[in-house]
Amino acid sequence: MKDRLFDSLEVRNFRAFDLLQIEQLGHINLIVGKNNVGKSTLLEAIYLHANIGSPNIMRGILDKRGEPYSTEYSNLEEPDVSKLFYGYPDLDTIKNPIHIGRTKAPDSTLSLSIEWEENKIAPAFVVQFGSIQLSLPLEKSFDEIAKIWELSLKKNADNLIITPCIYVSPDGLSSSMIQSLWKKIVEEGNEHEIVTALQLIDKNVEDFILVQNPNGEPSFRIRRKGQKGAKSESRNISRFRREYCGKAYAGLSMALVCSQKGILLIDEIENGLYWGVQPDVWKFIIKVAKELDVQVFATTHSNDCLRAFYTGIKDDADMEGIAVRLEKRKAGFHTEIYDEVRLKMNVDERIEIR
Repeated sequence: MKDRLFDSLEVRNFRAFDLLQIEQLGHINLIVGKNNVGKSTLLEAIYLHANIGSPNIMRGILDKRGEPYSTEYSNLEEPDVSKLFYGYPDLDTIKNPIHIGRTKAPDSTLSLSIEWEENKIAPAFVVQFGSIQLSLPLEKSFDEIAKIWELSLKKNADNLIITPCIYVSPDGLSSSMIQSLWKKIVEEGNEHEIVTALQLIDKNVEDFILVQNPNGEPSFRIRRKGQKGAKSESRNISRFRREYCGKAYAGLSMALVCSQKGILLIDEIENGLYWGVQPDVWKFIIKVAKELDVQVFATTHSNDCLRAFYTGIKDDADMEGIAVRLEKRKAGFHTEIYDEVRLKMNVDERIEIR
């Protein structure tokens, strides 16, 4: 990727992070660490930055976390945006803004703050990115705030470059997201990329389609070459090499293909993937990320996944793969960078870096 959105990362005052700094990031990045050290929060920060502080993304983060709703400044129950700030303070006590961007690059920073205006019963949520500043009144519903945000961005379209960014949660993609991604893949003629991904698992795969079940839910189907002269067969992907959890793998492949010239975020990438196929999964991710210019951030707490990651990057001299170990200490969050050389040493000696 010629111009990665993130060659480094600094996050201030966002959820669990008082301050998080990562001085080096690559084209393919694997964030490793124990449970509850902030790996998912790191992805959420990048997702919020790529979407320029979208109220819908904020709501999604808060809903996913099960944060309580508030009626303090609106007669409607709405997500409490104070839960986005470090320490989860009350709105009227927030002084420091959230900052998300590259280290030592203020022009890349997304700033989110709470500001009180005279004679207003509720504060405004202020989004600032470069020369753009949006003031979102919190007495309005989140739907109204989202409309204000969208209209403001349209007015500033000439000054903005929106980075495509797809987030894959530990539970995988929703049905609506799967349908949306498949529509984009068909429109752009990229079905062959999904077939290529599935052929890493089973070389006899000929075709892949998405259909709707009677209940309206999307269902993946594949066609395999017939054995010993038999006709090709079509089957539901849930029966396709069950140990590899074909549905999860197909969804991941679709998300990658649709992230062209953007960012793909994958939380707990090992979920639903048999450990034996993970090296091939990483090789596919690296191949397509290079072809389509996608910067990838994935998280894991699995050493099998880390070893598979190394297997994927070591055979591609042109691909910069970085593992970042995230650790929570008494003094704050600590990050440690593992390039290919350091990864090789740890993999060869089977040293865990979680």
